[in-house]
Amino acid sequence: MALDFIDKEQLIAAAKLAKVLGHPLRIQILHLLNQQTMTVGELAHLLNVEQSSLSHTLKKMREFQLVSQRRAGKEIYYSATDSHIIETVQRLLDHEAHVLQNAPHHD
Repeated sequence: MALDFIDKEQLIAAAKLAKVLGHPLRIQILHLLNQQTMTVGELAHLLNVEQSSLSHTLKKMREFQLVSQRRAGKEIYYSATDSHIIETVQRLLDHEAHVLQNAPHHD
């Protein structure tokens, strides 16, 4: 049986995406924005982080199409854009919940 390899370009892109997702703040941002569209100020308040730092993080997340923005007057609203990413993050969280609880994994 021949093994199926991942295309090198796709593999490199996926590794870069995993690196972007590999930060607790970014995972929390995705989790929150999946529930509700918010401004930078609202997110900064909820997460107790500086707006400038959060803006930089959101810019990086936009580059990887993890979040989108929409302007309404002076405010910019952010939302989660990709259900595949949300599902992936949820699966990671589910896995870690099992690990933390020493629960058996599902097949």
